[in-house]
Amino acid sequence: MRSLLVLQSLAVLAASQSTTLSDIPADANRTPDALPLDFLRDVPAPTYSTTEGVLSQDVPYATATAIAAASAEQIATPLSVFPAVTTVPINAAGEAASAASPTTAPGRRDVEQNLRKRTACEVYPTVDNFYSIDTTGGPENFKADATISSIASAATAPAGYFENFKNLGGASSAYGYLGYTVVEKYEPEVCAAKCTEKDGCLAFNIFFERDPTMEPGTGCEDPDPLVVVKCTFWGSALDKTTATNDGQWRADFHVVIAGSNGYTSDAIAAPIDGWNEPLELNDATMSAPLRDCAGTWTYMGYKLFNDGPYDVNLCAAACDAQNEYNIAHPPTNGDNLALCAAFGSYQLTQNTKSGSKVLGQFCTMYTSAFDAQYAVNKISYDDSIGASYTYSLSYFYSRDDRQPICSTDLASLVSSGAEFCTSYISYTPSATTTIRSTTTPAVSTVYSTSTTQGTTTVFTATVTTTVTAAVAKRDIDARTAGSIETPALVTGWPASRISAACSKVATGSATTTSIVTAVRPLTTSFATVTSYSTVQAVSTATSTAPAAPNLYTNAGFENGLSAWTYTSGSGNAGSVSNDVHHNGAASFAFQKKGVATEQYGGISQSFALKKGQKYTWSFWANHVDPNPNAYCYVYWQGILGEGWWTGGKVITIVGASGGWNRYSGDLTMDWDAKGMFVSVTYCYRGDTTNPGTFYMDDLYIAEKA
Repeated sequence: MRSLLVLQSLAVLAASQSTTLSDIPADANRTPDALPLDFLRDVPAPTYSTTEGVLSQDVPYATATAIAAASAEQIATPLSVFPAVTTVPINAAGEAASAASPTTAPGRRDVEQNLRKRTACEVYPTVDNFYSIDTTGGPENFKADATISSIASAATAPAGYFENFKNLGGASSAYGYLGYTVVEKYEPEVCAAKCTEKDGCLAFNIFFERDPTMEPGTGCEDPDPLVVVKCTFWGSALDKTTATNDGQWRADFHVVIAGSNGYTSDAIAAPIDGWNEPLELNDATMSAPLRDCAGTWTYMGYKLFNDGPYDVNLCAAACDAQNEYNIAHPPTNGDNLALCAAFGSYQLTQNTKSGSKVLGQFCTMYTSAFDAQYAVNKISYDDSIGASYTYSLSYFYSRDDRQPICSTDLASLVSSGAEFCTSYISYTPSATTTIRSTTTPAVSTVYSTSTTQGTTTVFTATVTTTVTAAVAKRDIDARTAGSIETPALVTGWPASRISAACSKVATGSATTTSIVTAVRPLTTSFATVTSYSTVQAVSTATSTAPAAPNLYTNAGFENGLSAWTYTSGSGNAGSVSNDVHHNGAASFAFQKKGVATEQYGGISQSFALKKGQKYTWSFWANHVDPNPNAYCYVYWQGILGEGWWTGGKVITIVGASGGWNRYSGDLTMDWDAKGMFVSVTYCYRGDTTNPGTFYMDDLYIAEKA
């Protein structure tokens, strides 16, 4: 047997050079990551209302819920075409005719609490005047009070916060309002502790306020004043420009503010697991090159958040979810898979003659990292509405393991690293086995003396066997064991990036040749003669390898919840159903709620899942809902420990089909897990009057070679 390994390096090199950086269509958008002014004209600014006459107001916000919602929304409405050339798809969704439709503008976010309206002269809660501030001299004396000024000027920034402004006559009116509380003393550290404990809080403002002792109105238009110390909480940074609230008139009573100090948390752009330390771009945003080093269009698009605090984790979640969608729905035209490898996050402010307003948090997604030299956008103008746009809190995050493989890097590996790559990924070439024949004289036996005509037939057949290349996930030292030197080019690269590059270099096939001999009887045209020939022949048979064993026990719920654990995260019911099932006599039913769009419930089993191992999974689902447009997300999550699981490893969208459908795919575990948790969450458009039911049956997960 002979084996010949043919590396198709020249083909790889040609492919990597098929798109050059100068290959820019004439109609391409040369500044795709500039502000989308048409879109912004329809974006309302978030508003908020404060509740007066109470000791505190809380505007709830849940970071984990917001991150999960950002991920789910990105998968439901992914970026689908490159803004530079909208005819080039990012994923399969971009191949539809309507794919280039712009992002819809979010609705106005009004933060209000519907408390009962106070009646005129209703007495407010009593607050001690701890510092004995004089209240008899009127509003102007209050604003100029020396005691207030001294206390505010002497205050220092609490640990974990930095000072934005000190002793101003106005309170902050900023982005991401999270409520307020009245405190006894002017102690920034007390406000800081409350902010740190509060989900989404990134800054606080502490100040003295001259308030009425009762609700101003008919019969008490100008009541006696009282002094309160307030802390207001915000989901974005503060500065002097936010201190615009200098009070208000309520009937004939003038509310005024003094001694206003602002502080912002050091964690406003904290490190994110898996991402590099961000570039601090301050008041500038990226104007990146049109293509990355692999020739892919760089800018993928944007996402606007304006219904909560500023949080860079929302951008990271959207970026990750975009990749999940791209991987699950690659373009069918054979283009390289585009991954979100970096994102920008900044706060956008619109400025007009009537004033300035924060529109929200912008997230911009890119296929490659870039350095700060490309952060040149500092202001944009929309003359059609007389507006300018400025940026703040601008940061740029990137991941090393998602960076594109540059054409020059591939060329270098092709020329000097092919042997290393073959060893690194334990490449096994696809094998072609060909059965060949050689013609030999047939052996004929004649049983009569009559003249006969002999016929010799040679039968030949070719059988091709394909062996899929196997890539083993091992440490770099094990992969490169032996005398093969690691190319300097890849030193310091993450393992995933080396694997991605080497998979494009270590390609080829091996050919083997063998001879098969068989004996077959021959017949002639004369009945009196029978000939036998030795011929070359082969027969083929196809058999299906048995499926790998299912790691699930009681996968069809025939034994109730035996081996299963059901978890209800938001109160929705789940149970085994014997009325609706796929196979057998049972299934599991998630009962949807009628008062909310978000569900959360899951079933799990305990078994070992290995880091780096590839698994194949499947399940049958029957989503029953009166609204045919209803849909739910199904998450497969590897359990990290007892009662804990990580984010969705696989996310599947299941519509309301009214019948059983099978869903399947593969996943690779990025961690060692103690089991699998399958949840049904984020159900949308369901009938709230007659909520539906989500059935699952015949779950399957097994190791894949």
